[in-house]
Amino acid sequence: MKIYITNDETTTEGYTTFSPLNGDNIRELDSERVADSECSDILCPNIIDYIPFQIILPVVQNYIKKLRRGGNITIGGTDLYLASLLVTKRDIPLDKINELIFGGYQAYQAKSGLVGVNDMLALLEGLGLKIVSKSLIDGYKYLIVGRKN
Repeated sequence: MKIYITNDETTTEGYTTFSPLNGDNIRELDSERVADSECSDILCPNIIDYIPFQIILPVVQNYIKKLRRGGNITIGGTDLYLASLLVTKRDIPLDKINELIFGGYQAYQAKSGLVGVNDMLALLEGLGLKIVSKSLIDGYKYLIVGRKN
């Protein structure tokens, strides 16, 4: 099984989509829909910023629990440390800064859990994942692919 976890209405071909806009509990993937060790691939390129910071660890642990051996998880987020460097250099326009920090105004658009890239790398490695790749987008957003051994 391949799943795509998002905070909006986008879909990805070949993936089962989980979104709070569809009534899905993206913090605890339903064990009736996704069994432990069932997923070969989990994509969550934009959801971590919208999970409350205090529960990011158990949410990511739950996602990893759904991976089978050799399965990959792709996690994306915003590194506020890197973004702040671009803000001080005025490389990001003011409207983008507000969106970056606060998100939108509807459910799952307000940001509540910005985690730096190095902190997310440490979290994933601490949970036993091998980091397959990492990249930066626009100098402050990251995508990390981890593999369950």
